[in-house]
Amino acid sequence: MRSVYAVALTAALTLIHSEAAAVEEVNLRSRDGSLDVSGRFLSYDGRYFRIDAVFGVLTVDGTQVTCEGARCPDPDGYLTDLRVSGASESGRSLLPALLGAFAESNGLTSLRQVEDDTQLLYVLSDPEIGREVMRVRLSLTTSSEGLADLVAEAADIALANREATAQESIRSIEVGLGDLRSRSQSRVLALDGIVATVAPGHALTSISMEDLNAVLAGEISNWAAFGLADAPIALHLPETATSMGRALADMLDPVGEDRPARRHVNGRALNAAVAADPLALGVMALSDATTSRPLALAGSCGATLSPTPWSIKTEEYPLTAPHFFVTPGRRVAPRTRAFLEFLSSAESQSVIQTSGFVNQSIETRTLPEQGHRLIRAIEASGRDVGAQDLRALVDLLDGATQTTLTFRFEAREATLDAQSRANVEHLARAIVAGETAGQTILLAGFTDARGAGPQNRSLSRQRAEAVRNAILAALPEGSAPQIEVAGMGEVMPIACDQDDWGRTANRRVEVWLRPQ
Repeated sequence: MRSVYAVALTAALTLIHSEAAAVEEVNLRSRDGSLDVSGRFLSYDGRYFRIDAVFGVLTVDGTQVTCEGARCPDPDGYLTDLRVSGASESGRSLLPALLGAFAESNGLTSLRQVEDDTQLLYVLSDPEIGREVMRVRLSLTTSSEGLADLVAEAADIALANREATAQESIRSIEVGLGDLRSRSQSRVLALDGIVATVAPGHALTSISMEDLNAVLAGEISNWAAFGLADAPIALHLPETATSMGRALADMLDPVGEDRPARRHVNGRALNAAVAADPLALGVMALSDATTSRPLALAGSCGATLSPTPWSIKTEEYPLTAPHFFVTPGRRVAPRTRAFLEFLSSAESQSVIQTSGFVNQSIETRTLPEQGHRLIRAIEASGRDVGAQDLRALVDLLDGATQTTLTFRFEAREATLDAQSRANVEHLARAIVAGETAGQTILLAGFTDARGAGPQNRSLSRQRAEAVRNAILAALPEGSAPQIEVAGMGEVMPIACDQDDWGRTANRRVEVWLRPQ
């Protein structure tokens, strides 16, 4: 008897599946009869259809065909449906602000509808024609879930506070959606940092990376270890399942299992708890530290680095956390494409800054404004750095202006890191826009103090040349900017060379502009 029921159930499910498939199927037929193809409807962007036919996914120009089937859209009333999924840190505050600015710049109105804590809907309407033109569905999850949704074609944009992993990118390539780590599909939306924070008025102003890791591991649990009052440290952290919780685990040593800590599901609650408790120490995103006070990172030589917009843009501050928007390697709707272009525009930078994140606009400083760096250079002079090297440094940079465009390489690799790859694009756009006209672009390479002086100068020049090649490759054909390279070696450290993170900060290629 059970076998009869099983057969009947299988038949019913097969019928339901067949009916659903029939509803999803459309037929595209060209007006001249040269094309007649059917397949499962995937998407329509206002002009192009994407269908899954028997021989694979096809993209067909909708102006050349007629569409038959229940899923066929109305071209005259087309509504762009944009699905965004991923990291809640940038999705909760930053992306809505950018959507509002995009709508305003295009003469559209924006209406926010909250479905629940993780699902938001933004409706953009055109008052001139009196109807909706775009719906943005925002799913606030994690970086991993956003990238998985993108590969599964359940999202059109993924938000992430990390790059796609090699495995995620391979999966995307396998399903025909391109390399999620490529320059064309993965772009930096905004910059952020991970910071240790305390309540306003707290006596502690800086903390070493070693001490911070010791607090997280439970090896330091009392403020007396910092020369303060004998009182327990109340540790506040993001939930481990959140994007920021995972980023924290990647950047700092794992938190000890036995270390008591209060976990928070979002940065706003974490910041408020730390700001209200004089015994608290929190670790959170810089963008969330609105009322608590971030601590500088102290090196073993006494130098400190504060999490400022300048140090985040140059990656001098070691715990930087870029936020990415990642797109699939396929055609997107025209209005979606316009929104993606807006995210990379100069107009979006003020919105990013107002939202509490660090934008990517270029800042500048002259050499006299950086007396602290010259002092560090003099203090660090010794075995392989003498007066002649310091004089050569001043001669090279005198009259020039440093920009926040700084380039760094992946650990033990010759590949630029994600933030540096974004800087290549920024500098290329500035060159094309004429912002560097009449100036020589000087790429000054620096190293840490390991190795002999001549070797370090050679290595720093090689890295500067690699950056020059990347910039030239990003420029349109015919561009001929004036670019010079210089290898300065270890002559101007910005952090303590005795620390791993200090050596990483010291290895960089800076961009200086000098009048021709």
